[in-house]
Amino acid sequence: MNKSILIICTSLNLGGSERQAVWLANQLSEKGFDVIYVSLKEPGILSNKISPNVTVKNFEIGRQRNRMFKIIKFCNGVLNLRKIVKEMNEIVIISFLFHSNLVGKLVKILTSQKIKHVIAFRSDRLSKRDSNINRFRTTIFKRFIVDSRSLVVFNSNSGFNNMKLKKVKQKIIYNAPINSPINLPMSNNIAYVGRLDKLKNLQNLILAIALLPIESALKLHIYGSGPEREALKDLVFQEKLESKVIFKGIDESISNKLQSYKAVVLTSTHEAFSNILIETMNSSRIPISTLAGDAEELLSNNRGILIDGYSPDKIYEAIIKLENLSNEDLKKIQQNAKTFVNNNLTENLIIDQWIETVRHF
Repeated sequence: MNKSILIICTSLNLGGSERQAVWLANQLSEKGFDVIYVSLKEPGILSNKISPNVTVKNFEIGRQRNRMFKIIKFCNGVLNLRKIVKEMNEIVIISFLFHSNLVGKLVKILTSQKIKHVIAFRSDRLSKRDSNINRFRTTIFKRFIVDSRSLVVFNSNSGFNNMKLKKVKQKIIYNAPINSPINLPMSNNIAYVGRLDKLKNLQNLILAIALLPIESALKLHIYGSGPEREALKDLVFQEKLESKVIFKGIDESISNKLQSYKAVVLTSTHEAFSNILIETMNSSRIPISTLAGDAEELLSNNRGILIDGYSPDKIYEAIIKLENLSNEDLKKIQQNAKTFVNNNLTENLIIDQWIETVRHF
């Protein structure tokens, strides 16, 4: 009999970790596992992406504005999870993101069942939204959440190397690109897809666009939302770039439509194993990225364009390099990127690694 799987994630919103958590829930359910998906917040965009065979529980902690009520709601959620776990046999908890890791640990402590806790670490550090390391969270993670009986699954070499965990079971399972590319004609435009916050370094991306010659037809389309949105729109206005930089909002199907762009750019100050890069490669388009996370490993050997720095000038240089590629060079990079994904990051390969982990941890 297959083990019961409890996947805990902070939400069902359109974040990279949330998408991977939903994908994993669906895949494990398809393979015959009894899967429950727990979202610590209210239902989100990804709710309609979960298989009907997966049981979904939403704790709706995010709806609580009062801090005391939020703490009470959180504690009630943990106790409700404890009740769910008591009815399960051979339980494996897989938790994504810090608060879910914490909930998984608390449930493990509060129950008498034998629970195996897989901690899915999706970044290269525990940081604030401005990319600075959150030392409080890092201390809690290393000294309380992680223990010798848990397993930490990194999705990147950068996360594995930077966290420096000692006397802890750990392994790396990369993400698979989970987009389904639609065959669309390629424009001369580039796209950014992701959260709009400081660590994504989008102000410098916009300033790089301002450096392009006036005759350049290239446009930047920005997909996503976040706390930096209004500041970024103000910067676009100040630089008189309204015709060059267009905010497209949230498009839950954008990962399937990347073929309509010449390239997708990622200018982050830090990352882990970027979903948007491998989805761009899977779409046979040009990924452009800073050296954050595992980007250098992914884009080396002529599989993309690397930005040697984070400043507007360095980002501009990468965009100009894209603009100057011949059709032959463009197609070569596209082919190299797609071949790498096909050989190393297929969904079947990645889910087999997860199943092996769940069954034998």
